[in-house]
Amino acid sequence: AISVDRTTLSHQQKFFEMISRTTILILAAIAFLATLSEAFAPAVSFNRATTSLEACRTNSKKEKRVRNRENMRKFAKKRGPSRKRMMKKVQSNAQREIENEFVAKLFVATDAAEE
Repeated sequence: AISVDRTTLSHQQKFFEMISRTTILILAAIAFLATLSEAFAPAVSFNRATTSLEACRTNSKKEKRVRNRENMRKFAKKRGPSRKRMMKKVQSNAQREIENEFVAKLFVATDAAEE
């Protein structure tokens, strides 16, 4: 039989209690840090199929808009020029006449003998 002092046994018990407390504290700190890091981590999305379907749906909507625009141009009623375009044409013709008169006056021949 091995005889062990009570003081030695109590020191060993205190040592093991201290080690167990520190390990519990360390594990609690690690668990706390793990929850914090999950809070700042980007969320994992498991709905990948939905995302690709949404992208496909968006693309099909864009294509439909383009088709509708082309068909509107193709089957639109042929109309005459707009009022704005007609007014621009009238103004440009008036300006052209003024410029032609000015240019014509530049090349008017005068008699040099009269001077």
